[in-house]
Amino acid sequence: MYNWCYLSGSWLKTTDKYLSCAQSTEKRDFGCNALRKIDYLPSPSATVNIDERDNYKITVNVPEEYLEDIMDSINEAIDPLYPGYDRTFTYSRVTGTWRPLPGSSPFKGTVGEIEIAEEIRLEFVVKGKDVKSVVDLINDIHPYEEPAIDIVPAVCGKDVI
Repeated sequence: MYNWCYLSGSWLKTTDKYLSCAQSTEKRDFGCNALRKIDYLPSPSATVNIDERDNYKITVNVPEEYLEDIMDSINEAIDPLYPGYDRTFTYSRVTGTWRPLPGSSPFKGTVGEIEIAEEIRLEFVVKGKDVKSVVDLINDIHPYEEPAIDIVPAVCGKDVI
């Protein structure tokens, strides 16, 4: 017997009720790499419920020339998570790869050919009430037809202390 679980942009077949945001065998619940119980979904088309009381880490890769606009827009759309600070993002250079399939209209690349491109991985934490508006905003601004947006439950260190 197995269950389907949606975690960090991927569907996983699992028998374990607990999955980790980081590789770990301990079932502890602290810090932003906390192990969290994941609600099982019956199929990849199922809806994920976002709890407005929780925090969520969002990760998306963007072309460098879109980074500042996306960060500014997200910052304007959300309530600050950290008192006294806003525009709290982390980003790093990554290499992405994909092959556009027939019927797609890629921002970069050619249909049927593997594309390899430098991108910026943008990461940030938002309150549950802001998740939908942030995902909608990313989809509106991001140049890719299908931006890969990962949403993972997060327990921030300040919530544990």
